Amino acid sequence: MDGSRDFGVRFVDALRRTFCFETGKPARDSERFLHTSLFKTSVRLQKLGSVGMFDPSGGGPNATVGYVGTNPLNYWDVLIAMEGTFVFVGTLTRRWDAKSAGRASFPFAFDPVQAGSGVFSAHDPNRSRGEIWTPLWRKPAGYSELRATFGEGRMTVGGGPARNGLDAARSVAQLGVARGFTGFERYSLIQPASSQPYQATPVGRVWTPRVPRTDLVADLTAGDWLQKARSTANQKTASSRARTTMSALESALFVMTDEGRGIEGTQRALITLGQFGSWLSQIPKEQDKAKGQVKVAPPPPLLSRAWLQRAYDGSADFRIAAALAGIGIPRYVGRTSDSSDSTSQTWAVPPMAAHFAPLTNGSSGVNVHESATFFHEGRLRGLRIWAKNERPPTVVWGRSSLVANMIAVLERRMVEASIRGLADKPLGGAGAARLIDVAAFLDGDFDDARCARLLAGMVWARPWCPALKTDPEHERASLPVAYSALKPIFSTDAALVRTEAITTDASIPIPPGLLAQLRAGGSICDGRRIDRAVRLAFARTRSSGFVSPYDPIRSGGKVGAIPTRIGVGVRPDRLAAAMLIPIFDRGLAGLLRRAYPGTIPDHAIHSSEE
Repeated sequence: MDGSRDFGVRFVDALRRTFCFETGKPARDSERFLHTSLFKTSVRLQKLGSVGMFDPSGGGPNATVGYVGTNPLNYWDVLIAMEGTFVFVGTLTRRWDAKSAGRASFPFAFDPVQAGSGVFSAHDPNRSRGEIWTPLWRKPAGYSELRATFGEGRMTVGGGPARNGLDAARSVAQLGVARGFTGFERYSLIQPASSQPYQATPVGRVWTPRVPRTDLVADLTAGDWLQKARSTANQKTASSRARTTMSALESALFVMTDEGRGIEGTQRALITLGQFGSWLSQIPKEQDKAKGQVKVAPPPPLLSRAWLQRAYDGSADFRIAAALAGIGIPRYVGRTSDSSDSTSQTWAVPPMAAHFAPLTNGSSGVNVHESATFFHEGRLRGLRIWAKNERPPTVVWGRSSLVANMIAVLERRMVEASIRGLADKPLGGAGAARLIDVAAFLDGDFDDARCARLLAGMVWARPWCPALKTDPEHERASLPVAYSALKPIFSTDAALVRTEAITTDASIPIPPGLLAQLRAGGSICDGRRIDRAVRLAFARTRSSGFVSPYDPIRSGGKVGAIPTRIGVGVRPDRLAAAMLIPIFDRGLAGLLRRAYPGTIPDHAIHSSEE
């Protein structure tokens, strides 16, 4: 049954009008109509009608020229549609999960997901009943082959059955062309209104990739996080923002499975994941007293670095975001080295993710800002849970601008270092940016909003940064002299040791008031503020033995005459924020050679080690 229609009655009626029951011969124009049904040739049909849910697009308002279009009916369409349904044989099965109940199972039929086509609304009260994915292939096939194909008719993903449309898309992306399918037409069983029957509405075509692709979405299914996130977003108490963001996330995950839109989809997924994680971190974490469980999805699980690799678009916005996302995680994990960067035990300050959300190390139950070592390689198990303290002091990233948030993170990390009595500055990380990227950031030729959105998603992934080839262009980046003078002070002592600027027992602390001097300058190109900051920097480096031709004490010149930018001014607040961005050792060596010539030997970091 399809509403008031009886498919059996309609099938017999179509058969009677196509063939003569008395003689067994085809009716007049039957052959011509068959050709039209098979090959879509043009022919005038006399009968008006509908195939029902199998062809809901014909007729209705705006269906053709004019206000309302008619729906001509070809009886062969009815016959072929009904005969074809016999390969979709349903059986009573039990899911592979032994705890699940028995249910009716049909080939290529899945639970609905309102994503992947752009036609669904997160607030539509008329939900889909299910989805059917019909396979497409180019080579001829016999009926026995079709029966065998549809008899198997199951998709698997992650070692289990595909349960919904997103799982099906992931399965197709992993399948490749091994089974001979070129793609799948996706239909959703939608009820336009409560008084109307369900309709099989086409919502897009999913093409099979030439080469099977890695299933990155599997990272989000760890601990059944994606399903828990859906449940949290669909709660009655959830805001419309949560439902909209979850719908956007699922749509982005669909796009990720598309072979030709991997970069776009992965970036969209990272951005929406960051937005959803922000919403999760802000809602109250109510405890279920009976079970002792939190009625909110846990923090997003740890994503593999392949997410960042697939999302990489070569832009400075992306590289800066990737460098910031790796702050707080050792750079040379697994290598034998004397530098503090290599020793996970010395990294007792929080990773960047802890500045976005209140996190707890699930293995020890203490706040991440008290013990961040579990984020390191070999212990990155996705054990993060929400901290009992709704907003610990490390959570400083808010709705302000990118520059203001970066300064807040920089100041908080220095406070954390002071509280814990760390000898080195907690400003290093697993990622790094090039000097030309920093120059773009300082110039303002930079998309702050996009960088912030990407960073909010990247903090949930393992750190990664693009490999730096031997390229002299980054050495010639047009950077302010002030940046060249200040950045070595805001670099870790371990990095300065690697560039041979200082010995292992030396240290260059950040002068008190230096960062406040820049921050107070605001967004106006205030050269006096920068001059004062540079004067403090030279006083500090001078005591460590660094010699600079711009130092008024050593050179006899005036600090006021120091060019704050080669030809152009620079904003003090952006200069302060740039101090947070980790850079490669080769770039640091280049800055030292500019602002403090003779401080490092010529052979130091002469060849790229990134």
